[in-house]
Amino acid sequence: MVLVKNILSTQNVSISQYSTIKEAVEILGNSSEEAIVILDTDDKPICTFTERDLIKVLTNKIDLSRPILEITRKNIITVNHNRTLEYALNVLIDNNIRRVVAVDDEDKFIGIASQKHIIKYIEEESFKTNILVSNIISQKLNLITINQNKTVNEAVSLMAQYEISSVLITDNQNTTIGLFTEKDVVHISSSNKSLSTPLYEVCSFDLQTVRHDDNLKDVVDIMSKKDISIALVLDSQNNPTSILSTRDIAHNIKGNYNKFLETRLKGVKSTLNYIGELIIEVCSDNNKQIIQWINEASINRFGHQIIDKEISSVIGIEEWCNIYTEIRTNQKYTKKKIQIDEYFYEMICSYHFISNKETILMILRDVTDYEDRVTCEVLKREEKEKELALLQNVINQQSSLIIVSNGTKIELVNQSFLDFYDVSSPTQFHKSYNCICDTFVAHPSFFHLTPDDKNWIDTILQLPEKDRVVSIVNLKTIEPKAFSVQINNLLPNSNRFVITLTDITDIKLESQKHYYHATHDTLTKIYNRSFFLDKLNDEITASSRYKTPFSLVIFDIDYFKKFNDTYGHLKGDEVLVSVCEVVNLNIRKTDIFARWGGEEFVILLPHTTIQKAEILAENLRKLIEKISLDKINNITASFGISEYTQGDTEKTLIQKSDECLYRAKANGRNQVVI
Repeated sequence: MVLVKNILSTQNVSISQYSTIKEAVEILGNSSEEAIVILDTDDKPICTFTERDLIKVLTNKIDLSRPILEITRKNIITVNHNRTLEYALNVLIDNNIRRVVAVDDEDKFIGIASQKHIIKYIEEESFKTNILVSNIISQKLNLITINQNKTVNEAVSLMAQYEISSVLITDNQNTTIGLFTEKDVVHISSSNKSLSTPLYEVCSFDLQTVRHDDNLKDVVDIMSKKDISIALVLDSQNNPTSILSTRDIAHNIKGNYNKFLETRLKGVKSTLNYIGELIIEVCSDNNKQIIQWINEASINRFGHQIIDKEISSVIGIEEWCNIYTEIRTNQKYTKKKIQIDEYFYEMICSYHFISNKETILMILRDVTDYEDRVTCEVLKREEKEKELALLQNVINQQSSLIIVSNGTKIELVNQSFLDFYDVSSPTQFHKSYNCICDTFVAHPSFFHLTPDDKNWIDTILQLPEKDRVVSIVNLKTIEPKAFSVQINNLLPNSNRFVITLTDITDIKLESQKHYYHATHDTLTKIYNRSFFLDKLNDEITASSRYKTPFSLVIFDIDYFKKFNDTYGHLKGDEVLVSVCEVVNLNIRKTDIFARWGGEEFVILLPHTTIQKAEILAENLRKLIEKISLDKINNITASFGISEYTQGDTEKTLIQKSDECLYRAKANGRNQVVI
């Protein structure tokens, strides 16, 4: 069994956090590795400085005398030096990193193990299936070339532009004669050579080529012997088709795995990064339960540093012993309440053997502040059967409706979706609906597809997040529900989406309740003054632009103080409510009726001339005059009306109507003045 500590590079692989970029470049130039580690004062890793970082420094013309920490702050994942190589390889692939930064039991830096080290020492049986180079080179690439007479600076610019680690060097006959790599850039920078130097003066043109039908084991032997990490792949006509790196080999080192399934497994794990719950994968290594992978939510809570640590260091030794015993006994562990630091969690564990390795998947749901818990989402990946079943169980535990779709056809759903639509599968759902958007209720308060819309996902993504809300009828209860919609790409540049529908019916009803109270008068239930002024300003803007008429009515209940003084305030309130009921029943739905203050009211009449407004007001006056209440038979009102003219403001328009109302009162009340 080969351990990480057996393959480490320890010379010229680290530098102090107080060093400059220039000092880092010099160390990197003397190193056989592609990166060096920046250490704090306790010799603990902070971050790395890589050949790719140097490319960015040179491209952006950054002063090399600046401190190294100003240009590199990458999160770093470390591995204990006593871990096995197989475990280290899993950490590299699961966390999408290129090298192992090894530490001792006190988390102090020891050395680096890059992918080429792992490939060199991995067990022989990893290659027993005779994988060919073509098996791990998925397609021909548009290789970037540069003439040997061009300068180093021009080559560096190309590498930065295309974010690649090497360019092909060609002669004047356009024949490939060499590779210019990030390592060459490091050597040139550390030797203080000018970036304006032609490539033919600084390159050795020692081009290592392999054929697409070469056995991968033979290629690994050659690359290990020559201590190189990159080679040019040629087709049967000796034409360059691709670049083969130790990174490519590392991702395929375990033998003839189905690459498609590996990619899809990576996709599902990537999807778990969207879930609000904390997910931790624990694997056994040398009889210890080690944290091998965590999702984004766990990273945000605990940090990268818990990767490669024993799970008992996070949960506590006594707590973990109890949990582990029950997991081994029952093959699962459900809804256990635990405390980690100041947070409380509800924990669910699943126990599996994957590739003969004990694996525990832990889901921690933060219940410290349950109502603020972020809804999770997950998507389907056809995968190794046991892991796919496990991941399907993860999304089935979520209360939100989770869908994986290309915008029209649904590919995967969780149990909450099946229960809500009362179907057994996406196929059964599509027997009734072409698309999920067909179930959205067409209501002005919610998003729904209109005849002009072609793709509902494109349309809803153009809305602010607060407006991405749909209404769907629960067919079991015939009750409309409100859902917030969250949409994420399944993978970068993918046309498939993870769609999460979170039930916010209670929140929506509460919001509508608050909105009603903010815009309506408590006693009369009509609009209040604040809401009316907003609508008046909107109407002034529209009328000014489109030259449409509108009128403003102000009316006042005559001698209202007499009702309060004679019959009491409750009887006065009854008069106000009765008048408002009569007016509400005899105006249009588009008219805005509001309480202006006390016994004074206003009506906004869109698209209405003053002549038509006068007819309406006269009708209302007569109807109010007919109101009969117990002990009260003489309720009347006076009306003042004005029509908007160009140049009017909120203040001038109200003043004109108010003056008319004043004249109506001065002339004896119970009349309309325009």
